[in-house]
Amino acid sequence: MKVRESDQIESLAFNDDLSCLICASSTGYGIFTVAPMARFCFRSFEGGGFSLAQMFGRASVVALVGGSPSPAGFSQSSVVLWDDIACVRLWEIRLPSPVAAIFATVGTLAVVLEERIAVYSVSPDFSSVHLERSVETFPNPDGVCAISRIPSSAVMAFLG
Repeated sequence: MKVRESDQIESLAFNDDLSCLICASSTGYGIFTVAPMARFCFRSFEGGGFSLAQMFGRASVVALVGGSPSPAGFSQSSVVLWDDIACVRLWEIRLPSPVAAIFATVGTLAVVLEERIAVYSVSPDFSSVHLERSVETFPNPDGVCAISRIPSSAVMAFLG
């Protein structure tokens, strides 16, 4: 699977119902349908790409973390909720250190830093984002974490 011929893939993630795949790359991000496997869209950004990307279900909003280099207005130390249809930033969550991993499910965003995990609630219409819980962890520079995709049984596994 290629986003574009010259791109380096940085991360891959399924959406909640496993019907789509989002790919962060050195120049932007791509969204693919799974059955059949086909590129749905690719968004290119001047000046850089993304290290991490996640989808909120099948919504048009994606969570993005800047790569190295990052496009203007994006950073490795922030998570931007981006409306893919309108091509506008809805929210930016600025963090004290680089983001190691992100996980998005409908209504929830988990952000993994080297020694902390922050869990945010996200309203269904994306009009509000609130910090629900922040937990210190063992050093985790690789962002090792897992979140269940079953809404009625929310479980998170992490170091420490």
